[in-house]
Amino acid sequence: MNLRADQVAHWLSSLGVGPETLVGVFMERSLELMAGVLGILKAGGTYVPIDPSYPKGRIAYMLADSKAPVLLTQRSMVEHLPENDARVICIDQGSEAFGQGRENLAGRVSSDSLAYMMYTSGSTGTPKGVLGSHRAMVNRFSWMWNAYPFEADDVCCQKTSLSFIDSVWEMFGPLLRGVRTVIIPTEEVKDITKLINTLSLNRITRIVLVPSLLDAMLETHADVDIRLPDLVMWVASGGALSRPKSLPTLPIVAPQPITPILTPYR
Repeated sequence: MNLRADQVAHWLSSLGVGPETLVGVFMERSLELMAGVLGILKAGGTYVPIDPSYPKGRIAYMLADSKAPVLLTQRSMVEHLPENDARVICIDQGSEAFGQGRENLAGRVSSDSLAYMMYTSGSTGTPKGVLGSHRAMVNRFSWMWNAYPFEADDVCCQKTSLSFIDSVWEMFGPLLRGVRTVIIPTEEVKDITKLINTLSLNRITRIVLVPSLLDAMLETHADVDIRLPDLVMWVASGGALSRPKSLPTLPIVAPQPITPILTPYR
């Protein structure tokens, strides 16, 4: 993973990506996506996640509004892109990316440099780009690592769209502590029974989810705590817990998600 990220970083750097250069990310959840995001950060850039499931009009707006000069994607996704002015680069196109350097680039950012720009849902109007710094990210990670330290046998999962703030912890929290992470495809996340089976099969020990997904899991399988005996920590964020009577059997942590955590509640 680090080798691929270094190669992508050198590749992007050769295209002019440097400190706080915005780079769009239009990719399905995968190892390639993780290598791409890490490569952007290693080059000093700022990643701008764009969910492939969004309507073309919204994707076009985000690309035009952000003015990202480079867009990282996959060959299978190019046909889904609207017309745009970014230089479109396919991370899976082969030799051009992986013929680049294999060492870390010299430090090009500070803790106050921008790490990402995520767009709001636009539920109250036009989507707006929200900026997040490396300092804010690491502050949240440090708190979580200390408040809820990982165990040697922990297994986490990455199942949240890159366009949502929970993905920041899902991607980097375990990775920066050498904890194994299982990437769950979108199709399985949408099917509650498949999701529970995947969590069980991979013996996932920690999960981050919105209360609505937690509700759906409890409604589909009331015995979810028995089906998932290895899942020892559930982190619910993004709204109020609506089923308090169903929760005592589950080890729930419920933070409020502001850049990306403000107040934890146990």
